[in-house]
Amino acid sequence: MENLVKSFEEACARLNIGTELPDVSTFPDDLQKHVIATYKLSRILKVNNGDWKADLADTDQYKYYPWFRIAKKEGPSGFGLSFLAYDYDRSPSSLGARLACATEELAEFMGENFTDLYEDLHA
Repeated sequence: MENLVKSFEEACARLNIGTELPDVSTFPDDLQKHVIATYKLSRILKVNNGDWKADLADTDQYKYYPWFRIAKKEGPSGFGLSFLAYDYDRSPSSLGARLACATEELAEFMGENFTDLYEDLHA
């Protein structure tokens, strides 16, 4: 796991692309964080997944996602990694193939290290 990128900037450097973010000024305010989080996570996972790509048509291919428990705002806790889940016969529509992880270990790493981006993704 030592080769995994730990920041959006590191992912961009490995992909040899700039760190400029897409212009979201035309999006409604409540979607802007979601779009930016999707972009950043997709770049990070492009590096961390290596050559692996999720094939939604392949029901034999495991696809992993960080799984979070989101407490109500009035609850004592907030947004945090709860456990890992995999699903090979369907894809949650809120995540899609670009945000799938190749391994359970990578899903755990992503959930532990990029909680802020996942929180923005689901905001």
